[in-house]
Amino acid sequence: MAEPSLARLSALFFGFLLLLATYSWVPGLHSGYLSGTGVRKTLGPDPKLRVDHSSAKPHHPLDPLTVQEIERVRAILLDHEPGFGSGSATIHSMALDEPDKKRVVKWKKGNRLPSRRAEVLALSSGQSHVIIVDLDSGRVVSDVVNPTSGYPILTMDDLIVASQVALKSIEFNRSVEARGVKLSDLVALPTFTGWFGPEEEGRRILKVQCFTSQDTPNYFMRPIEGLYATVDMDKLEVIKIVDKGMVPIPKAAGTEYRYNVQNKPVHMDRINPISIEQPEGPSFLVEDGHLVKWANWVFHVKADHRAGMIISQATEKINEMT
Repeated sequence: MAEPSLARLSALFFGFLLLLATYSWVPGLHSGYLSGTGVRKTLGPDPKLRVDHSSAKPHHPLDPLTVQEIERVRAILLDHEPGFGSGSATIHSMALDEPDKKRVVKWKKGNRLPSRRAEVLALSSGQSHVIIVDLDSGRVVSDVVNPTSGYPILTMDDLIVASQVALKSIEFNRSVEARGVKLSDLVALPTFTGWFGPEEEGRRILKVQCFTSQDTPNYFMRPIEGLYATVDMDKLEVIKIVDKGMVPIPKAAGTEYRYNVQNKPVHMDRINPISIEQPEGPSFLVEDGHLVKWANWVFHVKADHRAGMIISQATEKINEMT
């Protein structure tokens, strides 16, 4: 019998991924979620079903950093740079510094793992640092100041501080009030990221946009167009205010999205019931938290904070990875 084409294999494989994602997120009696110990049933917010990852250990060279490893990286960085403890230096990103591909390919289950390292993107004294931490030796093996004009991803503190800085500007507040918006209803968010011209080179800049939450919880539907504040995150000051004049603010009517407060029945034609289930249980197996086996496929899967879901070492021959 002829072997299936690559296109058919690809369709089958990605169909399985869709099934895996559906099984992981669709609630119901036969639903489940991927955990460090396999697939568990979810019947509601039962505390007994929560998975404790505090003692998890890596089993594969590409496994993401564990809780213990993250805590160890933090302790190593505190010794390397005291500013991390005082708050003058901040960690913006931390992830596994993956070993060389050749070492990963040669590695077999049962072998010793390659040296575990973490790549950290941090800000210290207004400079971006790319730091490599060796967890086996417990030391920083590389600390390079980023020579480019880019900066690490924003933290939640960055978003809050940018909004607070904008609201301290008297000129900015006057522009808001001139539009008939109360400051108590104002929502200021730094929704703009990117590079906006040579005058911003070498500066950590955020642009703040405004919304009003008056008469609606869905303030994104009521933007205050034509008014923006540019904030220098290093100096914590407003360096520019753009006010293009009055633009009508969308009405609040029809912006309520919460069903429980709408107090009206849903008017829709009847739909047939939908059933997504596997009566005999899932046909895939998750080993050691990140190794998935399904049909004649075996692959390593992990979540990455930038790339999303990453699939590695996908193969049709199970004995190559076990």
